[in-house]
Amino acid sequence: MLLATRNDLSHSRLGMVVGRKAAPLAVERSRIKRVIRESFRHISLDSFDIIVLARSLSVANTKPHLRHTIDNLFTELQTKSREI
Repeated sequence: MLLATRNDLSHSRLGMVVGRKAAPLAVERSRIKRVIRESFRHISLDSFDIIVLARSLSVANTKPHLRHTIDNLFTELQTKSREI
């Protein structure tokens, strides 16, 4: 799940919530955060404050599938922001 609001800065900021219910092991939580950060670095967004909330299905996904899902969320945000 992705939440976003515009900010008054010249860049976007990222926040992540990956709880123990979503990923019981610290290794899994770290893997999810790394994938989210990497995806965030490669997309150019306007000035947004973005919060990514990981759900329990995130753990079952492989790294490429998780990256594809996160990329789709950021791309959707980017296209919706340009429509406004």
